Amino acid sequence: MTESVRARPTPYRSRRRRDRIVAAVIAVVAVAVAAVLYLTSDIRATEAVTADGSEPPTPMSTVPARLTAAWQQAADPEVGAAASPFGTVVTADQHTVTGRSAETGAVAWTYTRSNRDVCRIGTGDVLGGDVDAADISAADIDSEDGVRGIMTMYARDGMCQEMATLNPITGALLFTRTAPNRLPGTLIFGHPYAAWVSSDLMEIWRGSLVRTFQYGDQPAPTSANTRHLGCVFSDAAVGQDQFGTVEHCTDKGANARIVLNWTDPNHQNKDWDSYKTQVRADIDTGSPVARIVGITKDRVAVLVTEPTPAVLIYDADGKLATRTPVSIPAAAIVADTGITPRVTLDGVQYSFVGGNVISVGRETVQVTVPVTSSSGATTTPTSEAGFSNFLGTTGSSSGAAEPTTKTEDRDSLVVNWTMSEAIGLPALVGKDLVVPSPTGLAVATPAEGTVSRSIDVPRTGSPKRVDVVLVGDRLVELRGSEVVSLKAAS
Repeated sequence: MTESVRARPTPYRSRRRRDRIVAAVIAVVAVAVAAVLYLTSDIRATEAVTADGSEPPTPMSTVPARLTAAWQQAADPEVGAAASPFGTVVTADQHTVTGRSAETGAVAWTYTRSNRDVCRIGTGDVLGGDVDAADISAADIDSEDGVRGIMTMYARDGMCQEMATLNPITGALLFTRTAPNRLPGTLIFGHPYAAWVSSDLMEIWRGSLVRTFQYGDQPAPTSANTRHLGCVFSDAAVGQDQFGTVEHCTDKGANARIVLNWTDPNHQNKDWDSYKTQVRADIDTGSPVARIVGITKDRVAVLVTEPTPAVLIYDADGKLATRTPVSIPAAAIVADTGITPRVTLDGVQYSFVGGNVISVGRETVQVTVPVTSSSGATTTPTSEAGFSNFLGTTGSSSGAAEPTTKTEDRDSLVVNWTMSEAIGLPALVGKDLVVPSPTGLAVATPAEGTVSRSIDVPRTGSPKRVDVVLVGDRLVELRGSEVVSLKAAS
């Protein structure tokens, strides 16, 4: 009789069974972790309801005789509201950004992040440029006509750091980035850039949200000499090629200083560093208070309070070009703190300071600058005059005479006018400028600021600040706690 023998498990088989069990447990844990991450992720918390593309509305060409409210919507004054000339008025609640038709107020699109709070919205959209609004591209965003889209910023870790740009027509997501935008702070625009300014840190981005510069007390400096410390920023402005800050520095006295930098150093030097300070000029204004009211690639216009209120125009070397007295009380300028509100319309920069609108235009001036000789040395001019112009001289040596100077064009600024009893930034309607006033809207000439007539606009609660934006055949008033779309009244 043959006795059957049961095979005993080998150590190899035991290990293989344990390995399968361990692998199964790891797989279950991985799935569980992935599920938790997804359920708590920004992706799952984000919901976008987009609209169909459409052509931008045709803007009205004349200011109506009378206006009436077409619709109105509550807004969060801390977050802000925005109106795009592409046809959309944007407001936000705790988590959701909503785009509405400027004509009807109907909801066109929404963008929601249920796990984040909205902390700012804004836009650099401006009229002009060859733009297909139904399909705004990166090229359009980076165009010289200005930043395109609705900038949406969400709070995270005590900062306003989660950023997105939305198509103003459809609400579709265009670009995103994360940046250390400290609170409190202000979102500003200056073609073709956007920037965030806090008291000690400033970041600048192109329309595609690629950072071009980080300036100030950097949270993660690339090296010790890239940080700019000991200064408080009280104002800032971004232009096409340079930006300016008003700074109060502990080691440089009580006067406000204007510091000029390249907005995108890569345009000037391919070995650029977006973290390293590229100072073009550091200017002592001689005044404890200063506000930037205009900027180009070659000039900056600065409103000061002392010795008397005036707009000073400096060149990029920090030399004073002109001084224009203004009839704005120094006390009003001092009392009006914060980043200066400004808008550019048809090439003219309008700023709102101390209950006044200041119009600063652009002009081209010629300057004479030294040239590099054939030996590679820069010839020093013998004298200078106005706008840092070097008086041209022709040097000679034992050989053939070489020019020591040359003439170049500069993009300068000129103060057009100031208008008192204003309460916010204006809009351009055809050939007229529409300026918010305490009782309504003043219709003025852009060149002289002469008011031809006024339109009564009743406002609930008499808001202290009102900006007006032209969107199609509507004049949209941004009143802080609400937005109101105004249409022609019969």
